[in-house]
Amino acid sequence: VGAICLFVAACAAAPGYRPASSSSDMGYSERKLSGNRYEVTFTGAVNTALAEVRRSLMRRITEVTLAQGYSHFVIFTSRSEAEVYQPPDTDFTRSDHGLGKGYVRDIGGRYSTSAGWPLAEYRPGDPTPKARYIASAEIILLKGADAMRNPDAVSARMILDRDVTTPAGGAS
Repeated sequence: VGAICLFVAACAAAPGYRPASSSSDMGYSERKLSGNRYEVTFTGAVNTALAEVRRSLMRRITEVTLAQGYSHFVIFTSRSEAEVYQPPDTDFTRSDHGLGKGYVRDIGGRYSTSAGWPLAEYRPGDPTPKARYIASAEIILLKGADAMRNPDAVSARMILDRDVTTPAGGAS
């Protein structure tokens, strides 16, 4: 129940609320574990607050629940993690900087690490750490009598109707 309280505060979508195109991309993904059990994940954009990432995860949980024909869900487990990138304290986009050369790439004024990790707010020579959060939950989907008997069951429709807003420029 405590984990649900963290998620239910509000469900406005974070920037980047869309399907993730890969496991390292921002956005949501889900996979069916068995029967009525799913793992749902939301990866936030660089420097999106953890609370926003958790709200987006909750939004996706409600959408998955309803799309699969269920009315309620229970969060069986949940976790959050941070990926922190500490930029070098020198401009490694310059070819004359030797050892770290090529670590950060300038792609038309947009920067990414050589591994492709996006640095939306990277500025050459700026040593400010960048972080992105990933929140995931294993959920159990319920409906009918099973939902009514489970005291931890949360109504997906109630949360979606009460807390989700349409993201700017997109449909819900």
